[in-house]
Amino acid sequence: NNQVSIRSSCGRVFIPYHKSIDCLTLDVKSINVIHIPPRESYSVQAKVELSSADTVYFSPVDSIQSEKSIVISPSLLHINNYTTYLEVYNPHDYSYTLPMNTLLARVTHTPYEMHSCLLFDTFRETLSVSLQHHIFNTIELEQKPSETSNRIDKLITHIKNVQEQQQLRLILQQHMKIFDISKITQANTHIQHTINSGDSLPVSSRPYPRTIEQRRELQDEIQKMTQTNQIRPSNSLWSSPVIIHKKKDGGIRFLVDYRKLNSVTKKDCFPQPTTEDLLHRLGGHRFYTKLNLKSSKANFQVNPVKCSIAVQEIDFLSHTINEQCVKPNGDKIKAIVDLPTPKTLKEANEFLGKINWYRKFIPNFARIAAPLHKVTNKTKHHRHEFKWGPDQQQSFNEFKRLLTTYPLFLEYPDSSTPFVLTTDASNIGIGGILRQDTPNGTKINYFKSRMLDDTERKYDTIEQEALAIFWCLSELRSYIGDSDFIIETDHKPLENFHKKQINNK
Repeated sequence: NNQVSIRSSCGRVFIPYHKSIDCLTLDVKSINVIHIPPRESYSVQAKVELSSADTVYFSPVDSIQSEKSIVISPSLLHINNYTTYLEVYNPHDYSYTLPMNTLLARVTHTPYEMHSCLLFDTFRETLSVSLQHHIFNTIELEQKPSETSNRIDKLITHIKNVQEQQQLRLILQQHMKIFDISKITQANTHIQHTINSGDSLPVSSRPYPRTIEQRRELQDEIQKMTQTNQIRPSNSLWSSPVIIHKKKDGGIRFLVDYRKLNSVTKKDCFPQPTTEDLLHRLGGHRFYTKLNLKSSKANFQVNPVKCSIAVQEIDFLSHTINEQCVKPNGDKIKAIVDLPTPKTLKEANEFLGKINWYRKFIPNFARIAAPLHKVTNKTKHHRHEFKWGPDQQQSFNEFKRLLTTYPLFLEYPDSSTPFVLTTDASNIGIGGILRQDTPNGTKINYFKSRMLDDTERKYDTIEQEALAIFWCLSELRSYIGDSDFIIETDHKPLENFHKKQINNK
């Protein structure tokens, strides 16, 4: 009868096939050269002379299947910005290549008022395929791209090369479950985690006091985590209080205060890299990928909004990194620049702590910060002695000016070029600049400086200048290593410093 019968609680609905459709038919051609592995399906990006459409009827041309023996199943497709994606199957035992601009199919723009269409009007026995395929008359409902697919597309929209973008899309789609945050997923493992507390007695802490509203939020979160098998009821002598922290986006971060448990836990010995080590390791790479876990303590789902895939510049540990250099994160710099003039010892220390994080980008940091140290070197009981004067305000303004003055970046070392270390000393502090003189110009690698303590300020000039060299070399050994380097100093007596015989080896 050429109709579909749908039975529901409301009765039976009959939908007839449309055998003749007066619609616009357009060619679908491949955008790039396609290499299809043997016995595998490949999602091919194709172009069509239609800007966008949610539902179009797609039918492969006879030649692509009969002559090239490539299988393409008819379906309803989604077109966006003159492009669409087709699933192509290679039934052979060898790889097959489709040239650019290969005519793959034709699409028929289906009117929105239509509810059904005939996907297979006839059965063609001329389809020549090395494998036997059984083709059935089916109705395929094409859904709009899922939220997970949209998240994946957003992660790779910055890639300009269409073929590279498609290759990366296929890789991410193979692991689509990781980007699906619609429900909580768990990793199945037989590993049992053990916390070594030695011979310590069980540690138990009472819950923190909360308002009725806070208790309700906590109970809702516990119930949600119990239903998703993230936690389970327990009867134990060990217990730690829970802390509910509100996120910036309005969500809830479920935290547990394990400080008492940590105090009786036997520590594992594992070398942790410093921030400088991590930033140094990332230098010289062209592409960066960052996967941010949605809840690192509970599962291994990623948070797509905070992920970056194959980008050429990335934010990492309050820094912005690319192939050539590392620079302060723009948002962090803006937060420092927007700080008002400190009025208390706490506010002054907070500013000094924030600016100290980027001291390697600022030449003569110790000298500029000296007035701030004069008023912040106070204990808690002497905080009432804090006084902000003109010298401190000048230092405060100078730091803000330097943080907003271009250039504010450090370039990664070039292994083929020797280092040049320029050092200097004064009665206030010592410092140095590590650079490389390349054919393309000077590369600044690092700024180092610190204040002298009371004992060091009593040194002779030659001793202070020598201390500057020794301290800078010690601090920058992870950069210099065994490389050749040149030391520049404005103190003439140190010229033969390295030639003097050492008697106390």
